[in-house]
Amino acid sequence: MTQYLAWRLAQLVPVILLTTVAVFLMLRLVPGDPAVMFAGPDAPPEEVEAVRVAMGLNQPLPVQYLFWLQRVAQGDFGVSYASKYPARDLIFQRLPATLELTIAALLFALAVALPTGIISALRNRSATDFGLTAFSSLALAIPNFWLGIVLIIVFALVLGWLPPGGRVEFTQDPQQALRFLLLPAFTLSLHLGAELSRFLKASLLEVLSEDYVRTARAKGLRERAVVLRHALRNSLVPLVTVLGIRFGRLLGGAIVIESVFGWPGVGRLVLQAIGNRDYTVIQGTLLLLVVGFVLINLLTDLLYAYLDPRIRLGTRR
Repeated sequence: MTQYLAWRLAQLVPVILLTTVAVFLMLRLVPGDPAVMFAGPDAPPEEVEAVRVAMGLNQPLPVQYLFWLQRVAQGDFGVSYASKYPARDLIFQRLPATLELTIAALLFALAVALPTGIISALRNRSATDFGLTAFSSLALAIPNFWLGIVLIIVFALVLGWLPPGGRVEFTQDPQQALRFLLLPAFTLSLHLGAELSRFLKASLLEVLSEDYVRTARAKGLRERAVVLRHALRNSLVPLVTVLGIRFGRLLGGAIVIESVFGWPGVGRLVLQAIGNRDYTVIQGTLLLLVVGFVLINLLTDLLYAYLDPRIRLGTRR
């Protein structure tokens, strides 16, 4: 396992470097002058040129990239053009809210996918299976933002059970924090839960037809033991892969959901920065999200190797 971890970490370095190049060049291709944005549209040309020199924008792109990469390695994402505060502080103030929403959505998705996927596989082609399949198809077809608006109308405005938006920290009031979290987390999780349920059903059906499962049943083991001890673990291997990839989609979907529910996270910060053309905040947020997605995929690969030892053994050849 140690050799496999070292091999994956070695692969991670060029991926992160290419990520920094892509994020750096992406915003350099966007129309607009960051020096004008920082100095203000009414600033005289001399002041704009002074800002451009101070920001290093008069240097060639490779030199700008190296200076920017050096600052990023030190945790300096630059200064926000709109608020004049360090972009790092603005991002990390909002990051806990996004992580809270994303992790809650992931837990909701697993709570939906595991029982529905297992039941659909064990009762394949039954009325229960058709009902769960119809539910997952409907969940995949409904846009997240539309579902969020409907949930706000029903549960917040009509029934008054839950707040329509906002956030309360768990350290202040856990019960209220959970009430504010339920609607956005469920909205964000439904699409992922339906996807994972389908993957788990297909994987479990394939595993249940294997010889070792038939042998376990022939020995007289209960169906519950056969499914949980023998079939489910091998069924989780492809599910973990899909989960790692789809987690990045959760982070992307959080941008829309945070806007619908007024959730003060990184996604809402990005939309505000785009409206203000605040390039440093956009750049820092994109880099943080992409690197986070790469690290999540690393953890997914490690978990994949734990569940299936053949993967890590393959690195020794």
